[in-house]
Amino acid sequence: MAQGIGSYLFSADTFAFIGQLHSFDHHEDFVPRSTRPCQPNADTCRTLILPKLYAVGWSDDQISEQRSFTDGRIVVHGNRAVRKKGKRADYILRKSQDLWLAVVEVKPENESAATGLQQAKDYAEILKLKFAYASNGREIIEFDFTTGLERTRPEFPAPEELWDRLSACEGLADETAALPLLTPPNLTTGKEPRYYQQIAINRAVQAIIQGEKRVFLTMATGTGKTVVAFQICWKLWSSRWNRSLSPHTDSLSSSSEERARERSRKFYFDGGQVEIAADLVYELDADGKQLRVVKLTEYTGDKVRSICPSTVQLRAGWCDPKQRAEIIAQLAELGIDFKTLALQAGKPDADPFHLLPHLAYNAPILTRRPRADRVKKQQAAMFNYLQPEAGEILNELLEKYAADGELQFVLPDVLKVPPISRHGSVGEIVEVFGGPNELRMAVNQLQTLLYAE
Repeated sequence: MAQGIGSYLFSADTFAFIGQLHSFDHHEDFVPRSTRPCQPNADTCRTLILPKLYAVGWSDDQISEQRSFTDGRIVVHGNRAVRKKGKRADYILRKSQDLWLAVVEVKPENESAATGLQQAKDYAEILKLKFAYASNGREIIEFDFTTGLERTRPEFPAPEELWDRLSACEGLADETAALPLLTPPNLTTGKEPRYYQQIAINRAVQAIIQGEKRVFLTMATGTGKTVVAFQICWKLWSSRWNRSLSPHTDSLSSSSEERARERSRKFYFDGGQVEIAADLVYELDADGKQLRVVKLTEYTGDKVRSICPSTVQLRAGWCDPKQRAEIIAQLAELGIDFKTLALQAGKPDADPFHLLPHLAYNAPILTRRPRADRVKKQQAAMFNYLQPEAGEILNELLEKYAADGELQFVLPDVLKVPPISRHGSVGEIVEVFGGPNELRMAVNQLQTLLYAE
């Protein structure tokens, strides 16, 4: 085997697919949710493209907007290194969290949609997608890689139409048979597979469920062989795929050992380390010797008490945005993820402001919804100096907090995600509040109200 190349061999009682994946650039994570407004065609995206997608049944969970999928190559000129512009699709349409169906390239309304089709096709080929679309909001052009045909459409296809066409091409009988392919990835490590890893995962899983006896993936060093192998096992195991699977790798010999090692998250501090896997924490010394095994909830309580010796100190720190950010960062360095923690504690709707004191000091818990509703009642009086639209945005931030458990309303990032992003670009939203200082003051005041007792 050539130096710098590793491989994974998957054998089940049926399968004969060989696919090779050679060296890749390092790319930023592909995040499924929209996090920034479409530029430079913001008006076309917001007022023409999104309404057309919504009209045929696409939801926000199925639309990924303005996401780079490569960082761009680094070019060295003498003693200077310059990173070239990365590739970024205006929209990616998805069947499920990690099964992508199509690329949409947007052009300004005064340009022909055809001028964007080649770029849409190029991006679709990179991402191994079967459908590419270009639109200026007035016309929609489709290129179907399954037939090689280009045509103008009166509207975008519905999600069910694209899935049916892909299924027919790929020989996927129905959604039940394709369940392993549609099963979400395991994201306990907090990282999404990169786009080229996802291609490898989906192709291998598809080959397996279609009855292939052998899958061989060859990947360059550093491109994530373990991530790919684990996610393949996870998808098949989670979907209750009922055949044996035995991955063979350079360093792992059993699927159970691989799952345990990949699902654990390692964190290093003070000359030691911890590995967090599911609801257990393995504390190790600097030499890797195991010191103790405790539940994640117990481990969290210990660490919270070490950062804030009393519930009074914790609550006072949490009410201050700067101190809250520092506490969150300290706990993150120790491997504590709030969503995972809430699930393991059996309190998925609990606010971290109450969950942490509960685990550390046995304080009572209040869920996010009552806290958000209480602030809404106070908000009308507190923010009556703002424009009505600014009040709507603050209400949407409260709803986001209640639904998703948003810990920090980080500006300007929180303005770039639905539903707040529908009020316009970051600059337009800032104007609604009367300026950046006024916006920051209102958001900080909102958070202070959330955590006031």
